[in-house]
Amino acid sequence: MRTLSFWLLCVAMLCGLGSGLATLNNISQIGESLGYTARERTTMVSLWSIWNFLGRFGSGLASDIFMHLKGWPKPLFMWCLMPTITSEIFGVQHMGTIFNTIAVANPVGSYILSVLSFFILAAVSFVGALVALVFMFKARALYARIIRTSM
Repeated sequence: MRTLSFWLLCVAMLCGLGSGLATLNNISQIGESLGYTARERTTMVSLWSIWNFLGRFGSGLASDIFMHLKGWPKPLFMWCLMPTITSEIFGVQHMGTIFNTIAVANPVGSYILSVLSFFILAAVSFVGALVALVFMFKARALYARIIRTSM
């Protein structure tokens, strides 16, 4: 908790995952407010879940491909890779404690952001993306060493 990396990951998770979870929790109500039928709302939730899975699966694969081919650090693909990034940045000795401490930001962010409008969620997601980008630049040197040692 004494490092900048910890707090960058925490804020990125609070903003990015918190807003995503708040949207997921309220997507049916959003559809209802837009006049969607119950069937359309169910379809919207199903599609959100399917694309959420594919995004998580695809970004894990993409992060490995881009890290090894282009040298891009994994934090560029942050949202589904938090356990991996946490272990690579902080090591595995206290990885469970560190990751779960950071993971508290997700429901906290969802709770805080659930009372705000959808446009504010988009703005907070953007801030989270900027923080993640700052963290990506900070972590570049570590990932350059990982790539050099794996070849």
